[in-house]
Amino acid sequence: MPDASTGGLILSFAAGVAATLIGVGSKYFMDYRLQRRQLQLQERTAVSDVMGNSLGQLRRSVLRLHDRLDSIFREPKAVSRWLVAGSTPEKDGYFLRSLTHRLFAFLSWATIVQWTIDALPPETVKERSDLGKLYKSLDHARDCLTNRLILDDSEYHTDRQGSLLFVGFIDDLTDLGLRTYQQNNKTIPTAVFDEEYRMGREPLASLRRWLTLPGKTPQPSIILARLACLRECLDLIQIGTAGKGTRIDPARLAAALDYAEMPSEIPLNLSATIPSKLGELLTQ
Repeated sequence: MPDASTGGLILSFAAGVAATLIGVGSKYFMDYRLQRRQLQLQERTAVSDVMGNSLGQLRRSVLRLHDRLDSIFREPKAVSRWLVAGSTPEKDGYFLRSLTHRLFAFLSWATIVQWTIDALPPETVKERSDLGKLYKSLDHARDCLTNRLILDDSEYHTDRQGSLLFVGFIDDLTDLGLRTYQQNNKTIPTAVFDEEYRMGREPLASLRRWLTLPGKTPQPSIILARLACLRECLDLIQIGTAGKGTRIDPARLAAALDYAEMPSEIPLNLSATIPSKLGELLTQ
């Protein structure tokens, strides 16, 4: 009997210890989850404080530029009538002026967001994988306009800005956007763009000329092809509901490239070569 009683006491003691350990472990686990959640909320608050309204403005610029690019590939008049410069910038039509503005705004807000991400602590960026993905997707969108994405053999050797935009020129555009942002309480007022555009000042004057697709060479087609690639990359930028997917739309891209080839008198076979080049860029 004493042995049974002793055994019972030992079992009771062991059960009590186990229950205590389980209780302590559960409390530790709950405290850990609570602290981690609090840290995540603090981190999000800190990121929001640093980034301000820049993500919202970037999202808006993505949607507005995407809408304008859709209009180009939806309407045959876009190239022949809408993307035609007037005798002075003041006499340009709405479509050309708005496309120039929306491309400028997107490049500016993309740079501002990347600049802000660069200012965050490395451990914060490491924890927020969405910020790293956003940063890279913005790089890809900008690369569609530069020699990071070579669409034609003529673009390998050039001493002047033709069917692509030089990286230094895009830097000039975004410098204008950053300067405007810093001088206007973290906004980029349309009035500032309107004044620079109306006066024909650089770098907007060169962007305007690039978008008017001059001449009867392959250049207009390649510029349109770059804009088609840019539209695909805009869809990959995930900000709230701004991004629509994680892959380019092959059918839509092919249709846009066929449309882009129409102004050219020389067969370029863009839809057979460009999708794979864009795919390679997106894996870098």
